This record gives sequence, structure tokens and C-alpha cells, in this order.
Amino acid sequence: MAMSTATTTLKYATSSALQIETATVVGTITQAGNATVIVTGRDISGSPITNQVAVALDDTASQVAEKIRVELSLLPDITNVYTVGGTTSDVILTKLVATNDDTTLNISVDNGTCTGITTALTSVDTLAGGTYLSLVAINSYPDMGSTPSKLDTTDMAQSTYKTSILGLQEVPDLTFECNYDETIFNTINSLNASNYFFQLVFGIADGKFDWQGQVKIYAMGGGVDEVRKMTVTLSASTPLVFGVVA
Repeated sequence: MAMSTATTTLKYATSSALQIETATVVGTITQAGNATVIVTGRDISGSPITNQVAVALDDTASQVAEKIRVELSLLPDITNVYTVGGTTSDVILTKLVATNDDTTLNISVDNGTCTGITTALTSVDTLAGGTYLSLVAINSYPDMGSTPSKLDTTDMAQSTYKTSILGLQEVPDLTFECNYDETIFNTINSLNASNYFFQLVFGIADGKFDWQGQVKIYAMGGGVDEVRKMTVTLSASTPLVFGVVA
């Protein structure tokens, strides 16, 4: 368990693709059973995830692919990070939030207890993710979440306590304090596009948050014998998505 905030970095990309990975099913089922589908990815909790997908005799490649898409869509560890899609014989994972490229991402499709599928242990990197650069060295970072609202579920059978379920979270104020640097200030102040891609990275093995949003910067007030400071404020137009560090 990491305790130190050392080596925490704030990164950005001016443009970054939503990574796409494609597996194509080939073959017609000649013996009913289970197809073995293994999904591997840096940002997928529990990776690699092995799933047995039931297929029927004479299922075509498109029918097998649809069954795989349905099964993968039921796995939160995958759908928390990727959308599951595709048509005909393709099974496609598309990243929910643009992040740096995951070179480990893979969808393996093979016969388990069934026969008829052409073994395809390696999927296609249809579209790579992006490359992130340091935005600014930070002195502090904000809460990366907030207390969700409570939705009242109390009914008239309750006699002692109200009941509730958790609702939505407010987007936190994403403000980062930094030491003033004129060059960095000018660089960030010139970033006027509608959206950028951000990462707050906790060391080399403690996870990271990814999101998209806008950036503003201002110089903070100062006094005698103090280090001059500036504050970077980021918006969040997408959810803050937690993942592992590349």
C-alpha cells in the first residue's frame, strides 16, 4: 500500500484518440459448446478476464460474435473502461475516455468445448490511444470525487430510520497549486481549445485518473519572503475514470 504522494504528476494531451481494438470471429460451429474469450488490458480490473460463451451447432461467425458481444457487455470490469460493440463477425472494444495507448489490450477468441472457430489469439489495434505530456509540476491536488447525493427510498413500512440509495456525484473543483513559472504560465494560458485530455498519475504503480475538460490558469496572491505560486483549474466534461498506470 502506497502512502506517499511523491511523484504525482499532472499530464495532458492536445488530442487523443479513443483506443479501439477489434477481434474478428472466423468459422462456423461444428460442435456446440463454449467458445473461450480472453480479454486483456492494462486498465481492466482483474485482467486477463476469461469468459466462456455458449454457442450452438451451425452458429455462423456473425452469430458467435453477437453472443460474445452480449456476454462481454455484462462484465462491469470491461464496461467500466470500454464500450462493447461491433457488427457481423467483429467484436470491438472502444475506450470510454481517451488515454495513452494500451499496448497490452487484446481480445483472444478460440474453441473451448466447441469446435469450428478458427483460433485468433491476437486482435487488431484498430486505433491507438494518445501520447501524454507533463502539463505542470504540482504542489497539491484536489479530491478526485465527491459525496454522492442520497435518493430517499423510505416507505410507510419504516418506523425508525429513513432508507436511501446513492445517487450522482457532483464534479469536484479540480484546482492544482503550482510554483510560478513564466514559460509554463504562458503555455497553459494559450490552451484555448474547447477540450483537452488530462491524467493525474499517482506514482508508477498507484493508479491514475483520466478525463476530458478545459484548463485555465491564474497567478496567486503573494507576500514577503514567499515562493510565487499559480493555480491551474480544470473542468471535467467527462467522468473521472480510475485506472492502472501504464
